[in-house]
Amino acid sequence: MKKLSTKESRVLLLLQLDAQRIFERIKYREIEYMRIFSYRRTREHFKDIFRNRYDECSLEYLAFVSEEVIASLDQFYTKVEELRWYLMNTEDMPATVSDNVSHAIFELHERYETLQLYLNAELGVTLEKAPIVEEVGEVVSSESSNDDWRGDDLASLEEINETNDEGTEAS
Repeated sequence: MKKLSTKESRVLLLLQLDAQRIFERIKYREIEYMRIFSYRRTREHFKDIFRNRYDECSLEYLAFVSEEVIASLDQFYTKVEELRWYLMNTEDMPATVSDNVSHAIFELHERYETLQLYLNAELGVTLEKAPIVEEVGEVVSSESSNDDWRGDDLASLEEINETNDEGTEAS
C-alpha cells in the first residue's frame, strides 16, 4: 500500500469526519427534528441537520482519493440529499414521514458503514485501531487487545475471576 501524503491524509480525514458528523446528526437527533417538524410544521431546522462540507468540496480535493471512495461518498451523500429533499418538500403526515425517515436512516447506515470501510482502508486504519462505538455513539475503547478473544474463552475468564476473588493475582 502506498504511503499517503499529508494533504491526501487530511482530505480523507476531513471527508470521514464530515460523513460521521452528518450521519450522527441525522440518526441521533431524529426524535428532536421530527418532533419540531410535527409540532411546528416548520422545515427551517433541517438546514442545520443536513449541513455538510462535502457539498462545498471541490473536485480537485476528490482527485486525492480512490475511485472506490468517490463512489462510496457519492452513494452516501446521494442518500443524504434524497432524505433532505424529502423532508423539505413532503406533504405526508408526520407518522408517515417518521416511518420514511426511519427507513432512510437504515439505508443510510448501510452506506455509511461501507464508506467508513473504504475510508479506513485508504487511511490505513485497521479494525483493531478503529474506535469501538456503541449504538449511542459513545466511544467505548480506542485500544485493541492483541489477544484474539472469542466467546468460547469463557472458562479462562471464569478462572481469572475466581483467582481475583481469592485475592491473588491472575497470571
